[in-house]
Amino acid sequence: MVALAEDSPWSSHQTYLAKESIPWLSVETVLSQLSPQADRAKQLFGELVADQIDEGYRKEFHGKSGYDSRVYGDDAYVAQTLIQAEQEPLQRPALALVINTAREFSFRREEP
Repeated sequence: MVALAEDSPWSSHQTYLAKESIPWLSVETVLSQLSPQADRAKQLFGELVADQIDEGYRKEFHGKSGYDSRVYGDDAYVAQTLIQAEQEPLQRPALALVINTAREFSFRREEP
């Protein structure tokens, strides 16, 4: 979890603020709900997100099965959306893979 939305590598926040671009993400419809003036809409969006940051994790805003929470919808919709975005869907790795990978990178602390 990050303290600021703009620090999350999986967030579209930077795109809504026009600080980066995600080619397949259209932000105009959402921003136009906040203000007809683009700069003002971006400002209000930033304020809206900042005001909600303390709410933490909200299950209703994440994928139904945990398959990939960057896109909301059932697994078929998520897979189709990510394919159209030319990305492979994220899948949770098996626990054994996580443990074995952690072992490869583990180190022993040397006593002084």
